Amino acid sequence: MDKVLIASGSEKGKSVLKDLLQSTGYTGVDSVPSASEARRKLINSAYQMVIINMPLSDETGRELAFQIAETDAAVLVIIKAGQEEIFGRFGTERGIFVLTKPLNRQTFHDAIRYARSAQHRIMALKEKNRQLLKSLDDLKVIYKAKCLLIAEKGMTEEESHHYIEKEAMNLRLTKRQVAERILAVY
Repeated sequence: MDKVLIASGSEKGKSVLKDLLQSTGYTGVDSVPSASEARRKLINSAYQMVIINMPLSDETGRELAFQIAETDAAVLVIIKAGQEEIFGRFGTERGIFVLTKPLNRQTFHDAIRYARSAQHRIMALKEKNRQLLKSLDDLKVIYKAKCLLIAEKGMTEEESHHYIEKEAMNLRLTKRQVAERILAVY
């Protein structure tokens, strides 16, 4: 199950949130009273979700929420009703989920599910982006190798493409590996 960090200036808030999380099956739950301790924990451990019960003992928690929103962790902020404007549109655009006090058990569980779902989608998109960037980098290397074959061996673009594909099959290498060998030779 996902690891969760609770940052809450109130002991009662920490206890209630821990109980709510454990009732939904979360067992890896850590808690801290301040933003500075939360930052230290985040450096040393990977959390999939951070819940901030505002205010914290050393700051409101707004800056901490924005900082965590830049990472891979889902961020859920619990704030007094009427103070939602602290985050405004800027917070929602960053993927910060805001709940108001008093908490409703069902609303809390729904928010946890939505936050996890959004986090998983973001992680999938980041992985897809990483794969696309790698493919683009591979194509750049292959294109440079083709240009060298055209310039040095007088091949056409089609011949250089066919040559790289054939070498990759014959040597059981990727087209990028063949292209890197060509670049090393020329």
